[in-house]
Amino acid sequence: MVGLLGYMVPKAQDIHFTMFDLSPLTLNPGLIGDFNGTFRVTGNYRIQWPTIAKYQTPSIGIDAPLLKGFRKNDWISFGIAAYQDKAGESSAFQLKKTSGWLGGSYHAVLNKKGTNVMSLGVQSGGTSKSLVGNPRFQDPSDPAFPGGSGGPNGDNKKSYSDLNVGLVYSSILNKEKTSALNMGVSMYHLTKPNGSLGSSQGGGTPGSTSSDKQDVLINAHAVLSIPRGDLLTFFPAIVLHNLAGNFELAGQLKGELLVNKEKDFAVQGGLGYRVGDAAFALFGARYKDLKVGLAYDFNIPGATASTSGIGGYELGVSYIAKIYKKPVVKPVIFCPRF
Repeated sequence: MVGLLGYMVPKAQDIHFTMFDLSPLTLNPGLIGDFNGTFRVTGNYRIQWPTIAKYQTPSIGIDAPLLKGFRKNDWISFGIAAYQDKAGESSAFQLKKTSGWLGGSYHAVLNKKGTNVMSLGVQSGGTSKSLVGNPRFQDPSDPAFPGGSGGPNGDNKKSYSDLNVGLVYSSILNKEKTSALNMGVSMYHLTKPNGSLGSSQGGGTPGSTSSDKQDVLINAHAVLSIPRGDLLTFFPAIVLHNLAGNFELAGQLKGELLVNKEKDFAVQGGLGYRVGDAAFALFGARYKDLKVGLAYDFNIPGATASTSGIGGYELGVSYIAKIYKKPVVKPVIFCPRF
């Protein structure tokens, strides 16, 4: 536990969600506006390791396809995303990171039928990091470890800019347009900003400067929809995170059962596994273009001692609005012929 808290102070974990499909703007900028509709609103809330570090991560995103592209069927989308990552208790000691990104993406249709699309997205924004309270375990020999709690000798706030890029390929695989593939790769923190909270006035050596450069985060994902009849659809998915050579690989299989065809209401459920970390269960429901999901992480036996077997809870929601102008039909008056 001491080691965990010591690691938590200089560096906050990078954001990731178990239900990554309900948080597209934090996974890949190429997913901005990659949907059929007028605009989309997504929101997530995650609590991880509540018995020790108590990571809390709320996020929200709004995106929309707004402009026509350079070619006939291409389009341009814009979106905004924000999240806050908190670790620890505000009453004692808490590390907080708040980020906001504004992004856009270009979607290029690759064939005449419009079933294959390549999307390139970019996000730019800023991050604010702060430390509140005094950590219980300190290492004065570490210049990157802040020694105070916001007093005159502390340097417990930091702001910096950031840049993310992503590439996404999506394809409709059958004539009925019920089977599809979506896959992509993204790179976050391309500017490698220095987010260190330490300073020469903190707990380090006088005259020294600390560095906590953010490593480039690489995300890769693939989601496939496989229909089985008119009522059942399976969604196998895989996601990979690579941060400074540390890999995190997770796979999942989710099923959706259409229980009311007239109202377009379906229930969802599935299982997944994050290699070397946790297994997780997925629950959810869909009503037309509104999706709600719940995930629960079970730590593997090696991590159970410190976490009491509780990995994390997660709630996600996604809504796609479809607002179309109704056509104006001019009345036609037929004159009877006598």
